[in-house]
Amino acid sequence: MAKPITLQDDLGETVTLKSPARRIVALAPYLVENLYAIGAGDRVVGTVEWADYPPAAKQIPRIGNYKSVSTEAVLALKPDLVLVWASGNGQGSLRRLRGVGLTVYASEPRSMASVAQTLRDLGRLTGQDVAAKAAAQEFEQGLDRLTKTYSEKPTVSVFYQVWHEPLQSINGDHLI
Repeated sequence: MAKPITLQDDLGETVTLKSPARRIVALAPYLVENLYAIGAGDRVVGTVEWADYPPAAKQIPRIGNYKSVSTEAVLALKPDLVLVWASGNGQGSLRRLRGVGLTVYASEPRSMASVAQTLRDLGRLTGQDVAAKAAAQEFEQGLDRLTKTYSEKPTVSVFYQVWHEPLQSINGDHLI
């Protein structure tokens, strides 16, 4: 019998699985991409609009968008793990999903280093530890190369427009 998997999510909540997740609902495109990056993309049974990379992700059933997810549709998929983007999906969705008894891991990357940690956590949750560690290391090495190349260059100011009507941007607390 598999040993239980226990770790803390990005909100400090303890997440425990009896065995590696086999049926995953991923409620943000980056979570789907990360699952494919560690070799667990075939376990995603439901996701949200705009989860379209890699191309195989386009075949995953859609159960809403990042702001509005059907709890009933999630339950119908019988996931053993639901991955949420804490600030994107919102606390209401998080509470509803946990409230109906689903195991939920809340992801909230706030730095480039936390992207690598998310990969490692997903590896633990899916039993893909080796592939996840390799993907995280590759990400960190790429980040190191970029840092070495551009750290001495002048800082560039950027306005990041999220949406046009109404005009929306983000603040300095977001990874972008």
